[in-house]
This record gives sequence, structure tokens and C-alpha cells, in this order.
Amino acid sequence: MICIKLANWRNFTLEPIKDKPLASSEARPQLTLEAIMDAMIDLFTSFSGLLSLGIIAFVCVMGGFFTRMALHKMNEEQEQLAETQAGQQMQDMKAA
Repeated sequence: MICIKLANWRNFTLEPIKDKPLASSEARPQLTLEAIMDAMIDLFTSFSGLLSLGIIAFVCVMGGFFTRMALHKMNEEQEQLAETQAGQQMQDMKAA
């Protein structure tokens, strides 16, 4: 791991961090079913959890809306282009 140490605003150095060893897998807390259930309860019962769920739902709905709108516009433009090309072909056939 590398830390940027700013000596002054013009001169900085990159030095490795020697104070803190990297965490081993044994030092990490174990993820248990009880911890997951507590997190789910907090997610659905606390204000911040419900607000987070609301924001996630809003973003998903807006993503669906904009995707649908873009696909609809692309289809409209494709139909308009096909009509224009068909009209151009008809004019070319009449002129020939």
C-alpha cells in the first residue's frame, strides 16, 4: 500500500505505509445469518434504510423510463427514415 506524503505544495513523495499491516482473513469479522438478518431489519425499519431503498427504486424507475423513451424515439426515427426512403424510391421510379 502506498501513501502520498505532501511535504509542501511543490514537492511530494510516495512512501509505503509500514505502520499498519494488511488485514488477514482471520482478522475480518465472519458474516453470519444473524448479522445478515439484523442488516435486513435495519434496512426495512430505519429511516435511512427506507430512504436508501426509495432512492434505489427511483433510480431504477428513471432508468427504465429513459430506456423506454430512447427506444421509442429510435423506433420512430427508423420508421420515419423508412418512409422517406420509400418515398424517394417511388419518386425515382416515376422519374425513370
